[in-house]
Amino acid sequence: LTTMPENPRVLLSAGLAEYQMQHYSLAAGFLGRAVKAAPQQLLARQMLAQSYLKMALPEKASEVLQPVVEQAGADAASLALAAEAELQAGDAKRSETLFKRAAQVAPDAGRTRATIAQAQLAQAQSAQGNLGPAVAELQNLATTKQDSQADLALLNLRLRQNDYKAALVVIDGLEKKRPNEPVAFVFRGRVLMLQGDTAGAAVNFEKALQKVPHHLPALDGLAALDMLAGKPDQARQRFQAVVKAQPKNVRARVSLAELEGRLGAPDAVVVTQLKEAAAIDPLDPTPRLALVERLLASGERAAARAAAQDAVAALPDNLVVLDALGRTQLASGDSTGAAITFSRLAAQQPRNPQHQVRLAEAARIAGDRATATRSLKKALELQPDDLPAQRAMALLALEDKRPQDGVALARGLQKRLPKDAAGFALEGEVEAGARNWAAAATANAAALERTKSSELALRLHRSLREAGKTADADRWAAKWMAAEPKDATFVYYLGTVAMAAQDWPQAESRLRAALALQPRHALATNNLAWVLATQRKPGAVAMAEQANALMPDRPALLDTLAMAQDVEDQLSKAVDTQKRAVALDPRDPALRLRLARLLVKQGEKSAARTQLDALAKLGPSFAGQAEVAELIKAL
Repeated sequence: LTTMPENPRVLLSAGLAEYQMQHYSLAAGFLGRAVKAAPQQLLARQMLAQSYLKMALPEKASEVLQPVVEQAGADAASLALAAEAELQAGDAKRSETLFKRAAQVAPDAGRTRATIAQAQLAQAQSAQGNLGPAVAELQNLATTKQDSQADLALLNLRLRQNDYKAALVVIDGLEKKRPNEPVAFVFRGRVLMLQGDTAGAAVNFEKALQKVPHHLPALDGLAALDMLAGKPDQARQRFQAVVKAQPKNVRARVSLAELEGRLGAPDAVVVTQLKEAAAIDPLDPTPRLALVERLLASGERAAARAAAQDAVAALPDNLVVLDALGRTQLASGDSTGAAITFSRLAAQQPRNPQHQVRLAEAARIAGDRATATRSLKKALELQPDDLPAQRAMALLALEDKRPQDGVALARGLQKRLPKDAAGFALEGEVEAGARNWAAAATANAAALERTKSSELALRLHRSLREAGKTADADRWAAKWMAAEPKDATFVYYLGTVAMAAQDWPQAESRLRAALALQPRHALATNNLAWVLATQRKPGAVAMAEQANALMPDRPALLDTLAMAQDVEDQLSKAVDTQKRAVALDPRDPALRLRLARLLVKQGEKSAARTQLDALAKLGPSFAGQAEVAELIKAL
């Protein structure tokens, strides 16, 4: 490159190398220059299109292939790539036409026939039509062709249908075709996990590792099983072993950091680990995106935005990274910057409705509801059944005091997709937002008939309670728990409901049941400590300490620990703990008020007055001013 910077063969070699390293943006740069230098170079053009597809830029891939596709004698590979680009862009009809041309050029190419069937399947699914012919073709290809594309398409369909028995049959065929690869064993392990067969899942993940040691998807599966079995240290050791054996394995480092975060490691530790992973390969977006998500989740919006800006500087053409920047701008209140970022994305992918939904959110935050509505209408023109766009439009109507319009949108979705839960769940959300609780309950029940979901289950329970149907809610809860005895999310939710009702014995029972299902559930542990302390029962401090070990440096959890210490006559420790909570979140007046109470109780009047004076300066914005005044008067 130094001596022959515009030599097409050198540029092609450089582009292929970057593509193999998954640096698709750099690959596209080299390959684009190669095509410019030698327009007739077919391999460079095809690889450039593939790079754009990897970058989720199907429109650019189509543009690159257009000169070849327009020719009467276009080759099958270029036609198939162009068809795949159209399928990614959402034009299934154009995609099928191109695939059929590819099939005419190479009628026996199993891959082309499989992709035609996939395009037909996508069209039938979007129109709620007959899937039979496309499925039959895929089954025929899976049986007769050595290529595994048809098998993977069938497997994807069976998993979406929750037909695990049929999925396992497909996986058996896949294993026969690829016996020396881990892929079939990983898929089988995942399906067995979904069926509750943890022992069988573990066996298959182990077999995958025998094929390829340190295979991350298999390790992810085993780590998930470790967590279910209450063996977090074993899960951690799996990834630590990979990092030790392969110090530059970026994906393993990211998996380890994310696991540490789930196990309660401080945000600073996880952030440091992700930064170290990003430094190993600055052109790998995975650790950069994980870093942004971690910072957003921990409320570090400015830091998340800075990390996203660094990622964009390193990977300016990566659309996922650019989307992350836009989301951090939204989170930090920079609606103007977010609008500019999402406009760039929309220009790059004009047929992707997601960017219009993001633009609408930026406009809504800026108070420009007309622009928000226009963007959402455009998103729905691009893809009428796009759920995020439908939901955003419905919630916009709800905010504008037009819940009937939101319900109409939801019912239109139900009519087009009667077997899908999405439209019914959206109606339930809108009705709940309008406080039409009986209607919300009916819609949520209809959604649950179509798909099992903890979130929908608790929504239905809440809507029944809010509608005044407490007995119905209790019956529903009992029915759900009998059918889904391992649903810790729902049991934990029932514990919070009992807490809100100050039914302490019931709250304690529910929270203990949730912890029996998920022993390392930090919030359930914290809430149980709070309930025990409220009842002045023994064990509150031990439980609160356990919660803080699971999620260190969380002000709310420290607040519970201080309360428990106070109840168990550990006043000095309670003051120190509450001071830590206030130091971590000095803007939370409730934390300061508890500290002031503890200081008064300890006899530290001067220190208590300092806290109370700070609270008094907040004025009416803090609802606890009556108690503040009372405490100041008592001093």
